[in-house]
Amino acid sequence: MTELALRVRRARRVRKGDIVTMRDVAAAAGVSTATVSRALADPHRVGADLGERIAHLAAHMGYVRNGAAGTLASSRSRLVGILMPRTLDEGHAAMLASVEAALAAEGYGSLILLEPTAEGLRRTLSAGVEGVALLGAELPEEARAQAMARGVPMVDVGAHGAEVGELDIGRGVARAATYLFGLGHRRFALIGSQERSGVWRDCTRALENVVGDHSNFSVLQATTPSFDFDSAAERMHGWLGQPTPPTAILCSDDVLAAGALRGCARSGIAVPGQVSVVGVGDFAASRHTEPALTTVRLPWASAARRLVGRLLGEMSPGDDPSAAAAPSPIARLVVRASTGPAPIRR
Repeated sequence: MTELALRVRRARRVRKGDIVTMRDVAAAAGVSTATVSRALADPHRVGADLGERIAHLAAHMGYVRNGAAGTLASSRSRLVGILMPRTLDEGHAAMLASVEAALAAEGYGSLILLEPTAEGLRRTLSAGVEGVALLGAELPEEARAQAMARGVPMVDVGAHGAEVGELDIGRGVARAATYLFGLGHRRFALIGSQERSGVWRDCTRALENVVGDHSNFSVLQATTPSFDFDSAAERMHGWLGQPTPPTAILCSDDVLAAGALRGCARSGIAVPGQVSVVGVGDFAASRHTEPALTTVRLPWASAARRLVGRLLGEMSPGDDPSAAAAPSPIARLVVRASTGPAPIRR
């Protein structure tokens, strides 16, 4: 048995059933309580090996750090506020989970508030957060000025377009459009969400860059209420009734794409025999639609780490957060049964 395992067993035997304190962890690690406090607050201050050993001991012993006491001692909250709307799609939920995980890996907690308003920001700042992430939310400029006045950095993860670049949505849509163009499609339609204007602009630009050099292409565009399945289905019904309907439908998220598939089914249009449909996000249900949805898989985790790294870099310019070294996100096309060659015109 390793020395670390013996220390954990010894500490557990001594205080079985009791609340584990920092003194217990220090005794098990053979260091002072001050060293344990520094290691758990900021592992870089005690060295990687010792910090890892102390964290491992604390976890196995069931020690829970007193965050309030740590805040009083260090004058830092190590807390990041996340403002987000109440209704999010699965993609934003994945981004939230990834942002929280990236923050936790750097020793930060998160304060989530479902009130992306000036008042919500004021309440978040009053909690003493060191930074703010807007997740799929927009704030007026006067609200942003609150954060600037307090010297609290802010990053956009969604509506203002930062998420678009971090997630590489444009190149993902460009790959999808190039794939469809190679299958002979020349009449495209694009469906997006009104609440994700940055994503909409990025998808539009990517599609036009792929097909814009060809004189025989056409693109129909439409926005819907946020993540509105039924609106997408209705839009498809109108488009497919035209004399020259689109043969390829690109949607800015998988919820809209599922609505497009429903619209095709209601109109008696075969997918992919008469029209191909592509989404963005690779949500869990995308594998189980009928037919299974071709989609763009987004790099939620690596994008979140880069965004967190950027925020923490602004919060503590002298630090070098590991999140900043996350690999560049790459959106990938996942080809499934909802796409195929363009129908032959008769």
